[in-house]
Amino acid sequence: MKSKIASFLVCGALALSSCSGFLDEEPKGSITSENYYKTEKDAISATNAIYDYLIVGYAPGGLWDKNYGGVFYNDYWVLQDLFTDNAESNQSSIQYTSVDNMQIDQYNEPVELLWRDFYQTIKCCNVVLDKVPAIDMNETLKRHLLAEAKFFRAMMYFDLIRMFGDVPLREHNVEGVDEQILPRAPKENIYELIISDLQTAETDLTYEDRLGGGRPYAESASALLARVYLTYAAEYDAMDYYQRAIDKANLAIAKFPMMSNYADLFKIANRFNSEIIWGANFSSALSQGWKGAQFLVRLLPTLDGVDNSQGWENATEDLYNRVYVN
Repeated sequence: MKSKIASFLVCGALALSSCSGFLDEEPKGSITSENYYKTEKDAISATNAIYDYLIVGYAPGGLWDKNYGGVFYNDYWVLQDLFTDNAESNQSSIQYTSVDNMQIDQYNEPVELLWRDFYQTIKCCNVVLDKVPAIDMNETLKRHLLAEAKFFRAMMYFDLIRMFGDVPLREHNVEGVDEQILPRAPKENIYELIISDLQTAETDLTYEDRLGGGRPYAESASALLARVYLTYAAEYDAMDYYQRAIDKANLAIAKFPMMSNYADLFKIANRFNSEIIWGANFSSALSQGWKGAQFLVRLLPTLDGVDNSQGWENATEDLYNRVYVN
């Protein structure tokens, strides 16, 4: 619990207000952004904070806090399906039907919270990238931690531009009143950062003790880079990027071969099997999985004898025809 609290602190604004006179006192136990990033342990804790924001986010109220849940909670996949022609909402909530109808306004809370989660995670990545280079520590581990931060920063920005187009680009961390609102940056500029970050991750994700089990491999960066190249090629009609995508995909395929038995893919004993290129590592013991994978309540129609099947979304006829008819 102490390490998790520290993880959240390192990504927040840790400014302390001061008073005059006898109230002025040198802090003797406070964690601030000035005294925290000094040791290898601090560097690891700062990097681990990225995973907190991917999974649970920051919610002081606990499990039932509306803010509970990081990037990869329900609305990450729900909103993407509703943005496309893959799914449609059966809920009466205007929050989701407006996404389904592409009539999103500034009051849409699910979209707002997902946007916030993306940028909170980017902020954590930028903290690592700004603070860790100055720490005296194992150089291989340092490069690896910086590569992890770049891997996830690239992932967040790639999702942002796929969903929203031009978005604000922040490459460094700022605190408090200095954290001003930025204008949107052209997608081309963000693609440059994404590609650069992932190329670094391919090279520097080499510290064996931090590979797998919910953390990326070098080939995980290759796989994501293949997706980036493929998307870029289709969007800008850049034919040479198709070959780049193929080359990166081949690197990932060699590292992550398919299992011989499809059913083995879903066994608990095979949680980190050879097909997992990268996966968010939720903890069922902490009820993280409860909010992270409501496929039953959202996708399964209401059925007698089945608890909590609500059918909140369903596949569109267009998707059905493309998958099963054609």
